[in-house]
Amino acid sequence: MSDALEEDCFYMRLKSLVRSFAAIAFALMFLMGAFARPVLAQSDDDVASSPDTKGPKLNVSKKTINFGNVIATLQSNPVTVNLTNKSASKDITITSIEVTAPFLLISNTCGSSIPAGGTCSVGVAFHPTKTGKIKAKKGLTFRDTAQKSPQHVELEGKGISGPTPTPTATATSTATATATSTATATATSTATATATSTATATSTATATPTSTATATATPTVTATATATDTATATDTATATSTTSNSPTATATATATNTATETTTATPTETATGGTATATATPTQTATSTSTATATSTSTATATSTSTSTPTVTATSTATATATSTATATATATGTTGPTATSTATATATATGTTGPTATATSTPTAGPQAGDVLIAGGDTGGLLNGFIPLATSTNSTAAAEIYEALSDSFGVVGSLNTALESSATAVALPNGKTLIAGGSHCAPKTYGPGGICGAATYNGFQCDALNTAELYTQSTSTTGSFSLAGSGSGGVMTTARSGASATLITGSGTSLDGKVLITGGSSGSTFLSLSAPPPGCAPFGQVAQNTAEIYDPAADSFTATGSMPGCAAGIGLPTCTTGLPSTCGGTHSAITSAAESGTTVTITSTANPTGLLVGNNVTVTGVSVTGYNGIFNVTAIPTGTTFQYTAATGLAAGTGGYAAADTAQCGLVDADAALLNNGKVLIAGGDYISFLGQSSQQAFLFDPSTATFSQTVPMNVPRELPGIVKLPNGDILLAGGLTGAAAACAATPGTPTAFTTNSSAEIYDPTVPSWTLTTGSSATPGAAGGMNVKRIAAGSLFTSGTDSGLAIFAGGIDAETTDSTNPNFPTCEGTANIHQTTVTATDLYDPATTAFTATGVLHQSRGGYGFAILNVGANAGDLVVIGGECAVGSLASAAIGTTEAGTVCGTAAHTDYYELFSPSTGTWALGAGTTPSTPANSPASGLLQ
Repeated sequence: MSDALEEDCFYMRLKSLVRSFAAIAFALMFLMGAFARPVLAQSDDDVASSPDTKGPKLNVSKKTINFGNVIATLQSNPVTVNLTNKSASKDITITSIEVTAPFLLISNTCGSSIPAGGTCSVGVAFHPTKTGKIKAKKGLTFRDTAQKSPQHVELEGKGISGPTPTPTATATSTATATATSTATATATSTATATATSTATATSTATATPTSTATATATPTVTATATATDTATATDTATATSTTSNSPTATATATATNTATETTTATPTETATGGTATATATPTQTATSTSTATATSTSTATATSTSTSTPTVTATSTATATATSTATATATATGTTGPTATSTATATATATGTTGPTATATSTPTAGPQAGDVLIAGGDTGGLLNGFIPLATSTNSTAAAEIYEALSDSFGVVGSLNTALESSATAVALPNGKTLIAGGSHCAPKTYGPGGICGAATYNGFQCDALNTAELYTQSTSTTGSFSLAGSGSGGVMTTARSGASATLITGSGTSLDGKVLITGGSSGSTFLSLSAPPPGCAPFGQVAQNTAEIYDPAADSFTATGSMPGCAAGIGLPTCTTGLPSTCGGTHSAITSAAESGTTVTITSTANPTGLLVGNNVTVTGVSVTGYNGIFNVTAIPTGTTFQYTAATGLAAGTGGYAAADTAQCGLVDADAALLNNGKVLIAGGDYISFLGQSSQQAFLFDPSTATFSQTVPMNVPRELPGIVKLPNGDILLAGGLTGAAAACAATPGTPTAFTTNSSAEIYDPTVPSWTLTTGSSATPGAAGGMNVKRIAAGSLFTSGTDSGLAIFAGGIDAETTDSTNPNFPTCEGTANIHQTTVTATDLYDPATTAFTATGVLHQSRGGYGFAILNVGANAGDLVVIGGECAVGSLASAAIGTTEAGTVCGTAAHTDYYELFSPSTGTWALGAGTTPSTPANSPASGLLQ
């Protein structure tokens, strides 16, 4: 992988700042109020509608699926389940589709609803991690507004032992190199005859052949290849030296050099032939019979160089053999005297074998847009309930553009297949394409009147997590297009993911090199409105997940990999030390009745909530008598359809509502990730539930050699959406980000949230391992120190120029819960006391001093911008920041470059679309290019290769 490609993986660490603080706060008010958790707040995108006998009928094509025998660690072929809305007039809203591990959801065409008479499908597969029979009666569950919801499909399969098959392809490539060689031989001979019968001949011959053979194999496919290089050099030199009255000496030097290289390759390896040099020391024999003394000195030097560069369709392990033979013959003949003959023959053979088999990552040929910056998707902004401007979670766009570095201008390219925001980090792939994984599609949505919604109408915006990914392909210097990734896996990822992390794996020496690890993120849907709909009327929120998957660019496919480890059901931190807490809400069960005897409440459902345990908590909501609603400790589980807890006396009988056990494993959304020098991937921070929920202090390592996660030492400060930079020495810098503590607000739904933004930063040293606060940083969330301002912003590393080795953090968002004027974290507050402000300050981090220093300020405060460090054109070496959002201390925000931005933040926010930071001057300059036609906040962005 080229240095530029590796560096760009870090330049594209922009996380999903596309969640509006105002919008999410309204969702949290609903989540914490209606579905609060005693330990961790939890949203509920999987709540089913109450049974409605007058609702539409949903036909599920399969009731059971048996996948048969599948080798453990492998994945079965997917099986399709069709869903048909039998109603001729009513749509069916899909609240959630759930699959129990080790079964996987491979594809989903249903979206958030099935129109009247419509059909959609989902694909499921079996991925056993161990041997043995597995049967899940509710393996596949659909929760919706149809009759008899939820609907279940029984899934069954058996994991068996067996070898893991390896695809085999064979390719043969032969390369022949023609050597060009130059040989110079010089012989000097002097003979003197005397009248004696003794002849002495002394001859010295030196032959020094130098032969260099180099074979380079560049992989393009996984294959077995044989490459043979032959280089032959033949050198002949004749030198004649004549002296007066002396014999004539003739020296002839012949050097023959043969280099033979054979390369035998196995898949996913690169071979580079060695360099062999042979020096010959000759052995001479001189014989003379004469009545004179003859002395002959002859020196012959031959130099031969042979270079061959074959191209092999393979990666390979190579054995290089170089054989060099040099023969030098010097003959001295005197016209009146004896003849002395000296022959020297030297043969040298050197055989070199390359070292251990290595995994190669090929360096792609630069694309026609190499050095330009891709800007795709984002949010164009909207008005919540018609009057609060928001730049996120409102209207996603599919528009895409490139910043053309050479011309300092913008050009429109092909649109995304799906309008999106909150995608994972854009990743430049070894094949020259750019991957944008997951995200959310946000658009206006209305629920009601009718059904569970009652007589009211609820207007707002809905964001649906996407299970699709997109590939950007450069066509010409000004054109490009997007296609859906995953043609080898049905065109979808293994699950929907919004706010996931994505990292290109390299340097691990495993088969995962060149592939992308996609981790966590949230699934489901979030509905944003000033008025919270009743339970079941609309989706309640996206929920973080602990799963991960691998994208293989060669196969263009997504496959599940190991999940982040978790605690036992119902156990949280700090009691549990093995992984993620398991105190988040599970699937919901519809309540049919609620009754009380004394202080003992009995809840009856069609089936008890999954994971319900005596002694652990359960959340009840939506019961017609409000006294039944809340968070309670389960005291008894009399049957599979009833459970009990203690509440205040005097409650009348109730109906309706939902119950969920708080024993499910939590996940991570808005974590950040970085590739370590040893090929492992660090996953740090994030939120256990959803943005602005409960921030994580934990960190995990993904090991490509085992495809598993393990927990590493925790950070000093819980953070979500931090900026992350890999430093030159291999340490990881994590800076800023937001700390949410909504768990403490679970019991006060009127004040559902508490969060602050950090100025602190810390360093992860993988060799210890350890986290160390930078100079001036505090372990107290929100405390001053470290950076000069609080910020949620991405970081970048300068690798050349004046600031080489320094990390830069520019602008960003400072979001706080306040007492209406001043930040007062960790006090729980209502949504009216949420403030967000974008900043202009810029900080540089110096690893040598472990300290931040302020540098030039932005002309326009901004956060959520697209960015890259340029490597071509007049501005090469500069950091460019493009678009983003502005906010001035209230709930409102606007996309920079739009008319709304000029209204919310001032005229300059309408015109100052992008800026460039020059390391040589330490200042920002406004870009002169014309603002694109579709400016958006928090797009996916990255430097094109």
